[in-house]
Amino acid sequence: MSHPDRSLTSRLTRLSILEPTTREVGLRPVRWSLLALPLIAAGLVFAVREVARVERVLAAEGSRAQRVIVYEVRPGGALRVPIEPGTDVFRVVVHAVKKGTLSATGHDTRLILAAKGKKGARTDEVRLKAPGTTARVAPEEAALVVGDPIAVNFDAHGLGAGELSIALSSIADADGVLVRIYRREAVGAESIASRPERLGAEGRARLAHSAGEVDWDELDADEQTMLLGERWRRVAALPNANKGVAAHAIALAGRHPKELPTDPDPALAAWDLRGDERIALIARGKTRVRARSEADAQAKVIATVRHRDGRVDTIEGQGEVQVDVPEDYEAAIELFRSTPGALSLRASDPSKLERVVRAAGWRATQGRPVVVKAGAEPIVLRVSARRPVPRDARETFSIALDARITGGFQAASTISSTGAAGAQSTSAEQVVPLRATRARSIYDRYDVRDPDAAPTSSAVFHVLLPASATLSLTPAEGTLDLSLAELDPGADPRPVPTYPIDKPWPKMTKTGEPEWGGYVARRPSNYAAFESAEDGRVVMRLPARYVEVKEPETKAPTFRVKRPEAADVIVRHNQIFEPTTVAFEIEVPRGEPLVLPVRAFAHEKLDLVARVDGDAPARRDRGVAERVTTARSLAVEDEVRTVVVLGDDLPPGKHVLTFTPPAGKKAWVHLPWTAKPRLPGAPPPDPHWIEGELED
Repeated sequence: MSHPDRSLTSRLTRLSILEPTTREVGLRPVRWSLLALPLIAAGLVFAVREVARVERVLAAEGSRAQRVIVYEVRPGGALRVPIEPGTDVFRVVVHAVKKGTLSATGHDTRLILAAKGKKGARTDEVRLKAPGTTARVAPEEAALVVGDPIAVNFDAHGLGAGELSIALSSIADADGVLVRIYRREAVGAESIASRPERLGAEGRARLAHSAGEVDWDELDADEQTMLLGERWRRVAALPNANKGVAAHAIALAGRHPKELPTDPDPALAAWDLRGDERIALIARGKTRVRARSEADAQAKVIATVRHRDGRVDTIEGQGEVQVDVPEDYEAAIELFRSTPGALSLRASDPSKLERVVRAAGWRATQGRPVVVKAGAEPIVLRVSARRPVPRDARETFSIALDARITGGFQAASTISSTGAAGAQSTSAEQVVPLRATRARSIYDRYDVRDPDAAPTSSAVFHVLLPASATLSLTPAEGTLDLSLAELDPGADPRPVPTYPIDKPWPKMTKTGEPEWGGYVARRPSNYAAFESAEDGRVVMRLPARYVEVKEPETKAPTFRVKRPEAADVIVRHNQIFEPTTVAFEIEVPRGEPLVLPVRAFAHEKLDLVARVDGDAPARRDRGVAERVTTARSLAVEDEVRTVVVLGDDLPPGKHVLTFTPPAGKKAWVHLPWTAKPRLPGAPPPDPHWIEGELED
């Protein structure tokens, strides 16, 4: 007998397999399936014709085209797909479809996305305008006209295994929609390291394209790690829950690159500048940097060149300006033009230009706060807050955040690192207002085409979060872009600049901290709520540049260090230097960081490591700090001066400062010692110096 449920679905058409059956006609047996051969032959002819049609599309598109299966949903109908364990986001890709002519204008579409899992349920109503253009899609059925795709994300985080229903409520001037679905799952940490090799160059390029970059190498290490930690998979419809839902095959082409004339002098990049906006970069010689005003050869182009010694040169040109950077020399260059418009950048050796740092920003609102959950260990979180403002704004803007810390372990007496002995779980809530004002940055910009907003300069806060605690960062008003970085407790000591005592104090320093990397970029614990929103995540370009350093005032510090009076002391310039074999006890006051002036001496060149409280500073349990205490690495050659910061992350009281040279080496340090009682008639001691603003 015939089995209509048994069928063979090719990539092109569906043909029923007719089982041979035998019936008696008169006295002679006849195989009725043979009578179906003409029908099968006709179907094959149709299929071959459709194959030829779509193969021409695929051949024309080359590697940028692919054949995909889509599901047809008509108004009032629904498509049901499984929610598999580990799914946090669905991407639903929609095409308008119609037999006959499809209007090239957009088609108003209303979808209802309803998910029900073991741990929860969620329903979203989505309104979108499905494109009517057909530049990228070729259906295999000639009678259908299919529009170009449009995608929406649906947050399934925390719902658990279950089912997602995609229902079409209505669509204007179309028969329905064709739908394909993808789900995103997290990749285990053990798989991330080997994933780049398994993906290969083509797979890595696909990930880069998903982030809006041309090439994988254009992404910095943090962005690469973030993309490697996610995997997208196609989702098939539930087999027994979608009766009547038809499947179709389409040829989907990639986006056509714009055909541009060949430029004999191609630009590395171009920026649309308005008002006082500038391009900032660091160049190391030998190279020639050129900036050209596009579409206006009469515009004045200005280059401001900043040198380490504080000198500032200004170079101007009509239509173009060039800056020559000598061999083994570094300079900071700022480029702008006299009229609004595009400014392009060229360099004789592009490898000599320092790469621009890209930072992810999580756009927080009062209804969508940034949430960070600590694990089994306490963490120090650096929060960089920026406000999106108009690109022509001149005033300053308020940056107002409320940091709410709940749960975690509270120390029973002094300091506790985790929920171990001496600490107890607490449900106490602490709310700390974080407030600052910042102006629009003329250097930083959003990494999108034709942005209508610019970020302000950043306001940086440090939050101390105990083990198992939860931090919620909520804007007091408007929206804020928050970038997060977590202090790596195992990071190498942070290098800090040291300067010979007979040389002038430096005039300039570089922004950022590319040489250290002690803070590691991270995403919020509720990142899915941001990535499923259209405006939830932004990327900012943050160029390095030189900024002025204030020379510290020569005055007596407000605190003193008791000198241990070790035997192996030396005296230089009437100042006593103690050996680094002893520890120094420092009384830290409440409420503000201490910037400790240090002079160090060694008979040979070496690196001296300064630590507070041994391997890890004894920080406060929770709260907000202006400066964070970390181990510091001091480059010592003969006698140098520098500073060591004891941040306000330390609780008030006694703390121990040590200096450690390499094994087998000797070094000495001079600190602002506690003065001994003076004999009657003795002159007062020479004043010591103290540091001003040295680092962010």
